[in-house]
Amino acid sequence: MNQLLHERTKLGLPTDTRAMAQMHASVYFPFMKEPNALGVKVVPKRAPFCVNCSHLLHDVPSGSGRFLGHPPDINTNYIPW
Repeated sequence: MNQLLHERTKLGLPTDTRAMAQMHASVYFPFMKEPNALGVKVVPKRAPFCVNCSHLLHDVPSGSGRFLGHPPDINTNYIPW
């Protein structure tokens, strides 16, 4: 996100809250794998925003979801965007 904001500054584009809403993050753990439909672990594992990132990147949609509390719990404090 930081590099993208620097690039927007170079282009004279806004870097305020409106700019954050125009971005989209799809974060993955590169070395952890999830099984595909056949049970073969080849798909990079999604990395939802932690509670800190979720707060800092509030206006940025997340393709991997986000946790709203600590400790992260998929059943109680996770939302899919």
